[in-house]
Amino acid sequence: VNGQQDMYHRWPQIYHRIDVCQPFKLTGTAGIYDVFVSVRGGGLSGQAGATRLAVARALFQANPNCHDRLQKGFCLLEDTRQKMSKMAGKPSAQASFVWGKR
Repeated sequence: VNGQQDMYHRWPQIYHRIDVCQPFKLTGTAGIYDVFVSVRGGGLSGQAGATRLAVARALFQANPNCHDRLQKGFCLLEDTRQKMSKMAGKPSAQASFVWGKR
């Protein structure tokens, strides 16, 4: 990952590593492919999800027959949540100033 780190140093929590390896387990291709990934931005969980999506798309391009298994395992779904933008008249996206009666 990122040219120098291996998966165990990048994602110390096991659930992130399981998340990244899920497409390989669903398609039965664990141990067949070597993956080199460059990720930046977000947190560890977001990077693990983005890597899972990239691996699933690469496996689908390599073998279109595995589309159904990847689709049923929710590996081809992208997380579309975005950061809320700041609204006018507020200090941040959802927070509001303290209201004082006097």
